[in-house]
Amino acid sequence: MLPNRSPYINHTARFDTAEAYAKGNSEIEMHVFSHPSIVFLYLVISTKLFWGLRNGPNDGGLSRKHIIEGTQEALQRLQLDYVDILFAHRCDPTVPMEEIVRAFNFVIEKGWAFYWATSEWTALQIEEAHHVATKLGLIAPVAEQCMHNMISRERPEKEYEPLYKRYDLGTTVYSALAGGFLTGKYNSGIPEDSRFKIHPNIYGAKAASLTTAEGLKEIAKIKALTEIAENENLKALEVIPKLTPDILERIEQTLDNKPAPPPSKPQNLNMSDFNLVEPNGWEYDLQSLHNIPWYDRTWGVVFETFNEFLTFSWPVITVTDSVTGRAHIVTRLTTIGAFIKMIKTRFGETLPMVDNILRVRPFETSQRHLRTITDDGQYKKVYSSLPAIALAALKARVRAGDPAAIRELWESKDKTFFAIDFEWSERNASSCLEWGYAAARCGHLDGAIVFDRNGIWPPDPEPNYRRGHYIVTEYADKVHNKHRPNFPWAFGDSQQIPKSKVPQILQAILSSMTSPDIETIPNVLVLVGHGISGDIHMIEQMKIKLPHNVLVIDTSVYERVQFNSGVRGPMKDPSGQPRSKGSTLSLTNLLVSLGVDIQCQMHNSGNDAFMTLLALQLLLDPHRTKIPSTRGRPMQPNMVIPRTASRSPGPSIPMVSVSTSMPGMSIPAFSGMFSPVPHPGFHSPANVSPDPDIYRTSGYYSIMPPPGSMNERQRTGSGLSPRPGLLDDRRRTVSDQEVALRLGGLRLG
Repeated sequence: MLPNRSPYINHTARFDTAEAYAKGNSEIEMHVFSHPSIVFLYLVISTKLFWGLRNGPNDGGLSRKHIIEGTQEALQRLQLDYVDILFAHRCDPTVPMEEIVRAFNFVIEKGWAFYWATSEWTALQIEEAHHVATKLGLIAPVAEQCMHNMISRERPEKEYEPLYKRYDLGTTVYSALAGGFLTGKYNSGIPEDSRFKIHPNIYGAKAASLTTAEGLKEIAKIKALTEIAENENLKALEVIPKLTPDILERIEQTLDNKPAPPPSKPQNLNMSDFNLVEPNGWEYDLQSLHNIPWYDRTWGVVFETFNEFLTFSWPVITVTDSVTGRAHIVTRLTTIGAFIKMIKTRFGETLPMVDNILRVRPFETSQRHLRTITDDGQYKKVYSSLPAIALAALKARVRAGDPAAIRELWESKDKTFFAIDFEWSERNASSCLEWGYAAARCGHLDGAIVFDRNGIWPPDPEPNYRRGHYIVTEYADKVHNKHRPNFPWAFGDSQQIPKSKVPQILQAILSSMTSPDIETIPNVLVLVGHGISGDIHMIEQMKIKLPHNVLVIDTSVYERVQFNSGVRGPMKDPSGQPRSKGSTLSLTNLLVSLGVDIQCQMHNSGNDAFMTLLALQLLLDPHRTKIPSTRGRPMQPNMVIPRTASRSPGPSIPMVSVSTSMPGMSIPAFSGMFSPVPHPGFHSPANVSPDPDIYRTSGYYSIMPPPGSMNERQRTGSGLSPRPGLLDDRRRTVSDQEVALRLGGLRLG
């Protein structure tokens, strides 16, 4: 009979059934909707297929045969021509997804249903169905029906949450009262007329669970919820307006089962979350793994977007490629194997071989921070750290003398190479006697317009090196250091400054040449030195702030790397034997091996800085670099610069210009120490003399000093005045014999 009141009058306009409900009798009872008094347009009717009514091999599941025949039988029981929605009551892993999608689309094309949907499918299965439908140009499932109530919340509120927006997926639920559990009917036991009692073979396990600790805990929650409802006088039809935030919060506290959303923002790390791993074996760029022809495969849903690919949960670290210097997010081969196994298990297929997966050779050797990426948000967070990772690796590569990295800096033509050198007391290593610098501002030179050509490249040392030499006033009255006496500067006028003003002036000079301290890009300033560790220590001791993104080149290390790699060709040691790998040249010997006829006295900080920068340029561009000459520099009178009101830290301090003329400083060829094979672009260089500086304890020298000099400290000294007959003061001309004595005691020809 027709019910007294039509369903749509009570605003209950949807009716859902299934072939399995009461063995098909539920659909038979619903044939009442075929009565002419029912305004069918106002109703939404759905049924479900999967379990079947018979035991034949094709009487259940989601084979094409059962979907088509089962739909026809359901419509006969309902006495309807069509239903609004046809649900797949479960997913059938034994049937290819393409067959399922095509069969439901066939039903729709026949006019037996408007839409098809799923029930109790996993999120991955729904994703696969959408991918197949999109690939074939067919209709995808429009909704998912799942259990959703206060007890069961995980799947609809967490697992399906990304699908709602991605595919505009609808949802409908069943068992909203958890099989009557939420009504409180089981609070005091199992009623005789309940389904648990009537059908023990079906619900026996559920009934038994009510007496467990977990079941009693759930019953306690129901009692608490009932108390909330009674206190607030909530009725079924009036509940929504009365669900204030306070009541909702009390309900959530009582249930204590709200699914945690996937993390979209970085979490606070504790020590248990922070894992370090060795970089060995982490070689495969994660994003390049996604470059697979997926669009014609059933497992293509895993690759449809990069975010879907990341849901596999990929353990990764960040490294830089030792060849290119670029930073990468990489994973390991065992994880790729686990991913391939997952594809084969779920879809029955094997991933094709991919030739263009990017394999990285990590530059880093220390342990790296292990992270697990599961979504696009986490990937973006790690990806944003790559520029800083690349900069850290670049700093390490340049400091280690990597030829490719240093040459790339030089050829960029936008860096400022700043060579610096300090001379300090041999008695007190914290006392700076003098310091000097030389700088090549390549960015300014390359953009300069000179006559009819654009730019100056490479720099011409004599006119293009900005340079300076500063003598500390407190130590300017006599020669200091027994083993490393100080000498006049050959490239300009030295200036005297008070000891207290040294950090201020040096900081001002550095600040005028640096770019902002940004953690993702290298600074325009590149610090250069020969055995630069001691100079950096002196800078730190003066509390001078260098930007963290400044790169540091040690010319002694750079030359040693070039020699070890064979770029510089074979060379001989002092005994005439081939130079051993790992040995390091002093600055003097390096210059002579480069074909420089040294016309200035080394171990003057200004001369050393200038020559260090010249040595670097010769190592990088030997054919086009002009070697400057200091021969015949005119004598200049001493001149006191008066104190001025200038804001510049230099001129505002009393300074004294010191004459730098060095007549007679023509040094003849020495007997052989390092006799390099002629290098292309050089004239045959003079043999290199033994240089006492080779025994500095900077950590870069492997050749041991001669007997009697083992107790020498790095630029340490006695502070004594010079021996009679050698030097009267700092500005006295040095004889050839004196130079030869200081360069190793060799006979002059």
